[in-house]
Amino acid sequence: MLINPIEVPHDVPCFGYSLVENDKKISILTDLGHTNDRILQSVQGSQLVYLEANHDLSMLKNCEKYPLSLRMRIAGKNGHLSNDASAEAIARLVKTGTKQIVLAHLSTENNTPELAFNYIVSKLEQQGLVEGEQFRIDVALTRPTTLFKLK
Repeated sequence: MLINPIEVPHDVPCFGYSLVENDKKISILTDLGHTNDRILQSVQGSQLVYLEANHDLSMLKNCEKYPLSLRMRIAGKNGHLSNDASAEAIARLVKTGTKQIVLAHLSTENNTPELAFNYIVSKLEQQGLVEGEQFRIDVALTRPTTLFKLK
């Protein structure tokens, strides 16, 4: 198995990973504030991508539990991916052949599994990308070994 580290933008040094064995590729991208061509090209060709969908922008903006400085850090270029940013990345990945996405690293304060799934699916449908046809989206719960399907 070949393990390729992918440097990702975060406020502390972080890496995503692509794991390749024979013609199979799985990639993990969490703790990143944004994606770019380099990052997405590094995971291109993955059958499965475990991708951060940390927060809903509106929930984060209105989160009284977090001070403004923390909300700005999370939403910043070196913070965490929003549902919007995840949807954009997923659209690019699906167009290059990714068949399964697992939404990961959801904030318990600023997102919900249902919101992330429904919002992202809706954004993708606006581009003609239909979940359940060309690709599948699952959501990881707080325990990484537990996955469930929303429908």
